[in-house]
Amino acid sequence: MANEFIARKGLIVLANGTKITGSLLVSGNIDATGFSVAATSFTGSFVGDGSGLTNIASTLTITGSTGSDVLNLKTESLTITGSNGITTAVTDNTVTISIPSNFTTTGSNNFTGIQTISNTTNSTNYTDGALIVGGGVGIAKDVNISGSLTVTGLLTAVSQSIQYVTSSQLNIADNRIVVNTTEALRFGGISVNDSGSALPTSGSLYWDSFTNHWLYENASGSSYNSAILIAGPKNTGSLGDEQVLISNRFTVATGDDHIDNRSSVSKLRMDSDVVHVENGMYVTGSITATGNAIINNVLYTYATNADIDSGTEVVATVATGSYDAAFFDYVVKNGANYRAGTVMAVWQQGTSNVEYTDTSTNDLGNTAEVVFTVDLVGGNARLKATVTTNNWIVKTAIRAL
Repeated sequence: MANEFIARKGLIVLANGTKITGSLLVSGNIDATGFSVAATSFTGSFVGDGSGLTNIASTLTITGSTGSDVLNLKTESLTITGSNGITTAVTDNTVTISIPSNFTTTGSNNFTGIQTISNTTNSTNYTDGALIVGGGVGIAKDVNISGSLTVTGLLTAVSQSIQYVTSSQLNIADNRIVVNTTEALRFGGISVNDSGSALPTSGSLYWDSFTNHWLYENASGSSYNSAILIAGPKNTGSLGDEQVLISNRFTVATGDDHIDNRSSVSKLRMDSDVVHVENGMYVTGSITATGNAIINNVLYTYATNADIDSGTEVVATVATGSYDAAFFDYVVKNGANYRAGTVMAVWQQGTSNVEYTDTSTNDLGNTAEVVFTVDLVGGNARLKATVTTNNWIVKTAIRAL
């Protein structure tokens, strides 16, 4: 029987193929198996697959970044899956998508908020570590590194200065530091300015490319009371062929713009605490020496015995192994008694043979009791004074040759 319905105990039973062309208002449940509804509205619920229902929402359009799809809600299920380690979970109508720690992104990505990488793997080169970037890195703000910074390529600083290198060393190994200055026509290499100014107003160290040496420049022209000594060898051949400096030698720069240890170049030197001047010496002021001086192999020294009492005492000595003769220029005094003179002495090295002569001025007062002698003892020529009273003073300037 087509289009037949039967009311039974409060239920309406529709036979298969029953079609309702009007509105259907349902406040309970409908077993909708095997029939269609052409109604324009429907409320309530039904039991069945709903394949015959029309005029109700039945599809869901899903659009992604790489495509889109349409889901038939009446006949299809929505499945959410992950890939590349992404996991999904559904609980109480909530879909959760979890991104793994080794998640890889491609293309351009924008991240907001603070991004933290908790992995503590150390980096030994640019291919390992907690963060590995295959391309370049652009950073708009400051970078703070608590460990070491290793750069295998070119390190370029485009800012005006590099500041605050504290308690560290700059180890260049076998390479060179090349620093250019703004005054390219005159100065090159490393230029060191004082901390108070970018210009050498109070004292700066510059490499002068015209004369190939360091210079201490005072651009303001004011006087200064310090100097800079740059001492070191010049390599005129291969590595390891540098000249070295003799101990206690003054370094002298020559017209060849290098420092040499040879006596023909370095005219001023010290040997065994004795100053040697091997050529001329020009002095515009006075010279004060409290020790010995050797000029052109002549010894100049000074000795004083300020309290010679009755008897014989040594006034001065000269090493006989280094010199053959000595001139003892002296002055003796005691109260109002004065005399000046020279004791000339000559000796034969390796023997006890010595000759001497005392040549002096006439006395002021009476100094007749002061008698000078010279003897050879223990490799020294000794000037001795013999007096018969106390408190005599003898001062002598010695020239030995």
